[in-house]
This record gives sequence, C-alpha cells and structure tokens, in this order.
Amino acid sequence: MDEALSSEFLLRNSCGYNAARSLALRPPECGVRRVVPPLPGALLGLIRPVVRGLGGVSTKDHDDADRLNTVITDPWPSQVAETKVCGYWETSRLAFVQTDSTYQAADSLGWVTALLIFRKQQGKWRLLAASIDPITNDEFVKEIPKIVARMRKTSAPSVIPRAADLPAPREEGPAGSRRISAFLWRPSPSGGVVAEVAEFARNGDARLFARLSSRDQLRAVQISAEKLPAVHGEWWWRVWSISDSGAVAFSETKSFTY
Repeated sequence: MDEALSSEFLLRNSCGYNAARSLALRPPECGVRRVVPPLPGALLGLIRPVVRGLGGVSTKDHDDADRLNTVITDPWPSQVAETKVCGYWETSRLAFVQTDSTYQAADSLGWVTALLIFRKQQGKWRLLAASIDPITNDEFVKEIPKIVARMRKTSAPSVIPRAADLPAPREEGPAGSRRISAFLWRPSPSGGVVAEVAEFARNGDARLFARLSSRDQLRAVQISAEKLPAVHGEWWWRVWSISDSGAVAFSETKSFTY
C-alpha cells in the first residue's frame, strides 16, 4: 500500500494565506536530481501540451496509437503554470521524460511530478504512457537508466518480439469472497528482449513496474496486488516487451475490478 502523503490546508482568511500560496506556487525545482541533457526541439515542443493534458485537456493529438487510454471517471481539472524537465533518457526509438510542474486545481495547488514515455514512429514522437503516480516516479524511474543502457542497438527494429502471456491472476480467500493477490505473466520468449514493463492503468493514470531480462527469462513473473494503490474500481493492465533495438510488443490488455 502507498504511504500517506502529507498535506497543508490554506485558509483564505488566514493572515499567512498569500505567503503560503506563493510558496506553494514557486517555480518548480529538480532538487538533487541528475544533470539533464537538452531535449531535441521536436520532443521539447510536446512537453507542455502533454503535461497540460494530465490536468484534463485532451492529449489525443499527441498519443501513440498503442497508448492504453482509460476512462477518466474522476477528472482532475487543473491549470499548469510552469513545467521544468528534471529527467531525460533517450534511445533512437524511446524517450523517457520526468517533469515537475506547478498547478492550480479547484481544491488544491502546488507541484506535481510526471513521467512521460514517448515512442518514435514514422519520424515523430508520440505519447505512449504518462504517470503522475508517486511509485512510478520513484521506483520505476530508478530503473530507466538500466533499461536505456541495454537499448543502444540502432539497427531498424525489423522484428517485433513475441508478446508476453498473461494467465489468470492469482486469487486467495474463502469461496465467494476471493480477491486477487498477484498478477502473473510469462515473459516473451524472443531473443533480444532487454526488459519488460507491467502497466496498470486507471482514471487516465498509470503505475509502472520494470523487470530486466535475465538468463532465467522464461520463468513466470508476478506483481503483488499490494503494490497497487488502494483505489477501488475498474483497472486495466498489460505487459510491454522491449527489444534491444527499441521494438515494443504489447501483451493482450486485461481488465479487473480491485
């Protein structure tokens, strides 16, 4: 389960309201994060409209055809004021960009961190996944340099790997009230697969988990249900299999109620 996030409440009639509001909306800072190389212009031009899209504005003009879009049942209408790129890793066909932005919504304001994953198709970058999930923007981001380091092959991705297989999730508990305890997949059997990404999506957001390929590549992998946030409703999930040349195969997409 996720750790609770601390919050502060602003009261308009408080004597410190204006100062606190200014502090919450100060320009985003990347803190002690890594040195970020400059983004190419074509990619840089997508960052602001895509981040704005996370606040309720459509991103369909920039979406990859394979993006796992989910129905937004609980919209997060907000205005993004300023965005700063705080992380950037790129190969010839995949790019990972982490940003910090200031935002104002109906009942909240402050900073939000987002991870944007782009795929280049027909010479254009398209948004494949986006996440403001705190686990993704911490644990998954730490794995990105390892994935990118294994994807330095530049030849054309002529062969797309075979997709991973998703058997039924593992359940436990008494009959009539059994609950999902783990999500399983059998990795792609194709050679050249360097990593797989399990994507869980709900309400326009995603939680991502990375698995680097190993010699024991064909052993089934599982993600505990406890690694998902305690948010009920319909979820969708799938697995990406990424080759050393940047080709991506997607498993079938399955839904579940959590």
